[in-house]
Amino acid sequence: MKQQTLSAREAVDWAASATPSQVLSGAPRCREAVLRQDGDNEIGLWEVTPGRFASKKETIGEVMTFLSGAGQIEHADGSVTEIGPGVVLHVLPGWQGIWDVSDTVVKSYVIYPA
Repeated sequence: MKQQTLSAREAVDWAASATPSQVLSGAPRCREAVLRQDGDNEIGLWEVTPGRFASKKETIGEVMTFLSGAGQIEHADGSVTEIGPGVVLHVLPGWQGIWDVSDTVVKSYVIYPA
């Protein structure tokens, strides 16, 4: 079977998702497309509009690949990851940080249990 390649916006059904629970500035809005869920593992796409907000992964780890947008993530240890197309970030269970999104971000993600 031949696979057809489509952009993220064309290929999936997007649904609104929860706004970050701790918004520090701006009014970020989120949406997601869950592509596969198997037990506690999940693969999907997530989009967030500009804003600054806190995030934590208490009981899950996540691998993120950024497809579009711009910003940075400040980790609890003070290090900073610039996010944009092609950047891959892996965070372990227990991770905490601050997102500062300057241009709407779309990422693909894989979530797995601790």
